[in-house]
Amino acid sequence: MKIKYIYWAAWVSYGIAVSLPVLIGEYGSNYYGYEVLANGFLGFIVGQYAWFANIFLIVALRFVNKEKYLAGMIFSGLASLLGLQTFQLDKFPLDEGGSSNFFVDYLGYGFYFWELAFILIFVHCLTAYLKERKPNIAIIDNKEKPKMTFAKGFLALGLLFFAIFVVQSVMKLV
Repeated sequence: MKIKYIYWAAWVSYGIAVSLPVLIGEYGSNYYGYEVLANGFLGFIVGQYAWFANIFLIVALRFVNKEKYLAGMIFSGLASLLGLQTFQLDKFPLDEGGSSNFFVDYLGYGFYFWELAFILIFVHCLTAYLKERKPNIAIIDNKEKPKMTFAKGFLALGLLFFAIFVVQSVMKLV
């Protein structure tokens, strides 16, 4: 599969996320992705910073367009981690007085497509970065080729989940 398809799949996923319900509340009320995209920056008032993952995504896309895939991978990974803070959202005020609140029952499909966009950009950057580095490995003779073992891959995945757990724990304390 060509890696450009992953890049465009991320754009499609983001477009789908904007058009689907993201926050599902009580009595069937919901907020669509375009509403959250337009007003989500105000989340810092109630301690919700997940919307700012969009800024990290824009920075990651700038690095992808400049073919700086390692930086793009870092920023898209940070965007994905920051977006996970949405799981902590249980209510937010509907007006400036705080007299009425929107209670979030669960997250809609739009949220998961939004996170998928971050992950797809990360995968695109990872595959492009590895493809870019592949000629450097060919210089090493056959006896010294670095091997990516199952254990190393499993360790990397475990570290990723541990980082997500730590971020979630810290966000609950704040």
